[in-house]
Amino acid sequence: MDSTPKRAKRLEYVISICLLAVLFLIAAGLFLKQSDFDMSRFGIYTADSGPPSQKSRADSLETTLGTLAPTGFETSSESQTYTEENLYEKINGKAPLYIESGFRQLFTQRFVSKDDENLWMELFLFDMGTAKNAFSVYSVQRRPDAAPMSSVEDRNGGRAMQFAYRTTNALYFAIDKYYVELVGSAQSQELLEAMLAVAEKVPDRLAVAKDTEIAELRLFPQENIAPDSFKLHSAGVFGFEGLTDTFTARYMFGDNSLTAFLSRRRDAQEAQLVAESYYKFLIQNGGVDYCAGCGNICDRALPDTPYVSDIMRYLMYYNSYGDRDRARELFAQIPAGVRNKLLAADYSVAEAHCPQRLPIAQLVAEAIHKLA
Repeated sequence: MDSTPKRAKRLEYVISICLLAVLFLIAAGLFLKQSDFDMSRFGIYTADSGPPSQKSRADSLETTLGTLAPTGFETSSESQTYTEENLYEKINGKAPLYIESGFRQLFTQRFVSKDDENLWMELFLFDMGTAKNAFSVYSVQRRPDAAPMSSVEDRNGGRAMQFAYRTTNALYFAIDKYYVELVGSAQSQELLEAMLAVAEKVPDRLAVAKDTEIAELRLFPQENIAPDSFKLHSAGVFGFEGLTDTFTARYMFGDNSLTAFLSRRRDAQEAQLVAESYYKFLIQNGGVDYCAGCGNICDRALPDTPYVSDIMRYLMYYNSYGDRDRARELFAQIPAGVRNKLLAADYSVAEAHCPQRLPIAQLVAEAIHKLA
């Protein structure tokens, strides 16, 4: 019997096994290679690598921190970097505040005196992404024992930092997109001078604008405003979730204080909805009716009787703030021809459109009685 076909089949079987073995080895090699593959080619980064631009910026900033050491001090260890994932390890309890305000990264560096190892300071450099975010965490955390930090100046221009203060053993300031804290180990004049020296280097070393500009702050009237009372709240302002990204400022009228706030919305319609929602929130929580100052509604309803929203405000000065002289002075500035028509005007249309449902005719009559 011819055994040639059997031998041929056996040879084919051996060849098949060899081919499968080769394919297996190729697959194994690819698997091992893949385990060390640079996924960043597809825009995917590991925690250690990070995007090239972000990692290079972080490395550069960490190097820069070491150059901030003042005369007589040196870095005591390598700088540390924290992200959203591990921020709580460094500032346990406050991490949510920073993250809600746009936190990007935190860089820390400790400087120790060359002559006294117990004399040291730690630098906290928060990258908040934007100047507004940095101002927000700076303003809402302002310490009650804050004192002006006017000695921190740009040596070239001689201008003090706009948003800066100090306590007995620390400096705090916001500049460009960074919020900065310098916390000392003790209350010491030597340490304070060293911290001031670090603060003076920050603008140039970080290549940031020396004057942080927050445009919304210019919208607040300056008369009677309490110094350094500006704040920017990212969310939950006054306990109302509908108010976000809201600036506040405090005003003093004798012994009375008033808090004014500004919340920029996308358009007038959204602003009106937020105002109405906030009004309902106040009423539901024991508030009393007030004039929201929406003069455009009164002006459209009373084209021949201007100044109605102003009169509501003057009455508020008189009743709520006790600023009676100022209320009378402002009321007297309304043209006599307008004042003489106030009691005869029909306020029914304005009252129907008033979002606060105020009894406008009654309040105008009260104002005339008290302010005229």
